[in-house]
Amino acid sequence: MRTRTSHLPEEQHDVAGDSPSRRTDPAAAMPPRLDSDAGSRERMAMAVQHSAGNQAAVQRLDAGDVLGSVGDMAKAIATRGLEDAFDFVLKKSLATSTGGLAPDPAWDQDIDLYALYNPVDGAKINAGRARHPSFHQDGYILTIQSGAAAITLDTDIFVRSGYWQESTYVHELVHVPQYSAGRAAFVTSYFGLAAAELAKRLVSGKPLDPFTASPQETEAYGVEDRFKAWVKLGKPTTPPPPAAP
Repeated sequence: MRTRTSHLPEEQHDVAGDSPSRRTDPAAAMPPRLDSDAGSRERMAMAVQHSAGNQAAVQRLDAGDVLGSVGDMAKAIATRGLEDAFDFVLKKSLATSTGGLAPDPAWDQDIDLYALYNPVDGAKINAGRARHPSFHQDGYILTIQSGAAAITLDTDIFVRSGYWQESTYVHELVHVPQYSAGRAAFVTSYFGLAAAELAKRLVSGKPLDPFTASPQETEAYGVEDRFKAWVKLGKPTTPPPPAAP
């Protein structure tokens, strides 16, 4: 997933004015009520994050609200199980996409050059290309995750209108091979590890920054940022010499 606000094209920073918020379905299921003596904010963070996602957890904790509607995704998980919920969201996202997207051939040429400069990052990006993902404009998943510029669901990548650019392409390709252990394994790891990290940040007083809470996002943003730095260097193909001891 790539956020809308922190990685906009440079010319869009001043006009975005975006305050991400989850759009909810009034008819959706409610998350389990927490007992008044349920314990620490850490447990509250974990419970809300698992039912509503990282961004919603931050918003609800900031507002002191641990209840409320959590949308179709939570309802699907509650009634169908994780694999079926994933398929439900994927199919609905495909059905509501406004069309397919094709990467600019120059982007793939850049990736080939970058792989010569940084073979480790190149291998991660190329592992995504090797799974032959499909790219779609908009779709349901970007409605329920309104703070995201793009989201990868296995080999289907959904990109919000206005955000189809080379850095988005690189970032989301890194996510594609992260699904190699299976959809359920990815989702469980992504949200479970992110919830634990959010809880740690919460109780230690650190900024929550939910979109960097999972190791999957840390990896994807790391590759994206190094790729963008390489572009600014003029796209060299020779790796820099190792630092002196």
